[in-house]
Amino acid sequence: MARIKLKYVNAFPNRRRKNERVRYYFRRRGFKAIPLPGLPGSEEFMTAYQMVLAAIPDQERPEIGASRTEPGTINALVISYYRCAEWTNLADETRSARRRIIEKFRAKHGSKRVRLLSREHIVKMLAEITRPTAKRSWLKAIRGLLKHAVPTMRKDDPTEGIASITRVTFGRKSRLMSSGLSRMSLLRMSMISATFFFETSPFVSKKSIFRYIS
Repeated sequence: MARIKLKYVNAFPNRRRKNERVRYYFRRRGFKAIPLPGLPGSEEFMTAYQMVLAAIPDQERPEIGASRTEPGTINALVISYYRCAEWTNLADETRSARRRIIEKFRAKHGSKRVRLLSREHIVKMLAEITRPTAKRSWLKAIRGLLKHAVPTMRKDDPTEGIASITRVTFGRKSRLMSSGLSRMSLLRMSMISATFFFETSPFVSKKSIFRYIS
């Protein structure tokens, strides 16, 4: 098995546990050691490592694997994106939130070619997210990343044309939904609802219905 060298990661023998002989910690001078789950290179380990690393100020944070990253991959794109003005100009809170999303995406797809990522892949990954607010945050973060790939790594942005998540309000009830419904569709839905209400109400005449929907 190939050994992975990660900055600030230290391994310590743990003879008390038979199934876990070595434990890994994120250790940085002047800071408390943080235990990392799983084995280096695993999704569980890399996600935890990236989250701890994200807490380090940008000027002190090392670029993971920058010296051995293969050009044209998601890893190379992420490293380049973190150095561009579009990223550094974002607010600190925005960068922190988007970094968590990008690093999870990177942990799963880092070695894959950016040019092979299609719109269908994005739609599929978006469909796996259940919460609408999480969908919106994910799409914003990944869209910013992939826009940076144009035109150096690919000719187009695969997130282009994918509807974001918008808030639609009906009366006092508000819910989040995909903006796949056009404004005209929403208007028709409102008209149908209003027509049903007036037709079932004994206090409204047909003449009033015609005036309302026209």
